[in-house]
Amino acid sequence: MTELAWDQIGDGDRTLVWGHGLTSSRRGDQTSPLAGLVPAAAEAGWRCVRYDARGHGESPAPLDPAAYRWDVLARDMLELATVAGTDRFVAAGASMGAATALYAAIADPDRIEALVLVVPPTAWDTRAAQREGYETTANIAETEGVDRLIALSRSQPPTTMFGEEGKARSRENLAAMDPAALPHVMRGAASSDLPDPDRLAAIDVPTLVLSWTDDAGHPVSTGEKLAEYLPDVELHIAATPGAVTEWPSVLAGFLTRL
Repeated sequence: MTELAWDQIGDGDRTLVWGHGLTSSRRGDQTSPLAGLVPAAAEAGWRCVRYDARGHGESPAPLDPAAYRWDVLARDMLELATVAGTDRFVAAGASMGAATALYAAIADPDRIEALVLVVPPTAWDTRAAQREGYETTANIAETEGVDRLIALSRSQPPTTMFGEEGKARSRENLAAMDPAALPHVMRGAASSDLPDPDRLAAIDVPTLVLSWTDDAGHPVSTGEKLAEYLPDVELHIAATPGAVTEWPSVLAGFLTRL
């Protein structure tokens, strides 16, 4: 097992395990628009375990793209939950973390009490363009370095509703990555996709999906399809930054009903 860096907030009897997005970390999450989600869960009475995925933050960074496939990251989430002393838990996360949670539910369904899938990433028929972008990022990082990636990002238009602020956070996350591991991390993401719809149909636990608009990397279509494929789903779509600020209370309400 990869020994991941982790911590927890809250001391409830039930546990939520949170996975961050690609190139983020526990630290990176603290300045993202999603920063209020885990504290809201803790305030609702849950023990919240947060960790740095392999290749991110303070966790080890293997130099192998296969180590970063989403189904592999799901095994890390399950094993970390065991290390943290919990058997059954809510699997939660944003983007890559949401994909990790889904694969954890497929790998060991008896351990998953519920799912919280925040801004689920491009999948299925929208995945190809994102895959190409990840491969390009990996190639630039490998041949020209992370500084070149950061410089190129400054000239690109904003891709989310959070505009230049979102771009600045992305640059900070890239700068914090292990430069030797970054190409492998990106290629692992490029080789991944969400589970096939027929596999999703077997995940029969309460699921909260939080999607936002104006983000090609996390399109509303993924959230809508998850709401179609999963048996027990509550879907919320935010069209403005203000609507995203309501998500912590939405999450707290969902957890209270479990």
